[in-house]
Amino acid sequence: MDQQQIKDLENDIPVQLRRQEIHGEFADRSDEGIINHSWWRYYSGTEYSKEKVIKRVGIWDTAFKKSQENDFSVCEVWVITSSAFYLDYVYRDRVEFPELKQKTLEIF
Repeated sequence: MDQQQIKDLENDIPVQLRRQEIHGEFADRSDEGIINHSWWRYYSGTEYSKEKVIKRVGIWDTAFKKSQENDFSVCEVWVITSSAFYLDYVYRDRVEFPELKQKTLEIF
């Protein structure tokens, strides 16, 4: 890349990514970001059984091929209560559409 291309790229990406990708600096981002890691905690799976469940939500990021160079399909199932959000289940696999459709029916 020439100098102008590097300058253009620097203007298009966040500072942390610029430090790591262009300048080759390791960027420790553990204390940065919108979500603070200290906000997360583990639960045994029974905490929300005592609360009123408002909603159960599935979030999908899908892909449709199963070879190694393809992305994974991922589903997160969140349980929303009046006092918290619980990540209840995560599915992650490389599958083709018919298998993905079947998995969706199994999860919900």
